[in-house]
Amino acid sequence: MSDWDKLMDPAREALEALVAKGDEMADRIEELEAKLAKAVEALEHAKLNMPHPDQMIDDTLAELKEEDRG
Repeated sequence: MSDWDKLMDPAREALEALVAKGDEMADRIEELEAKLAKAVEALEHAKLNMPHPDQMIDDTLAELKEEDRG
């Protein structure tokens, strides 16, 4: 068995572990994005139902939507 062959299995295992971790991270990001979308929707609903929307809601929505309130 050559030195190259000795390195292939550990390298393959490490790559598979990285890919699996990347997949887990992508799934978690999708979960967080869905929660963020629900939070934005809830804040927008609260804002529409308030007689005088609080500036904090406007600021929070802008931050969540990454808008420049400049």
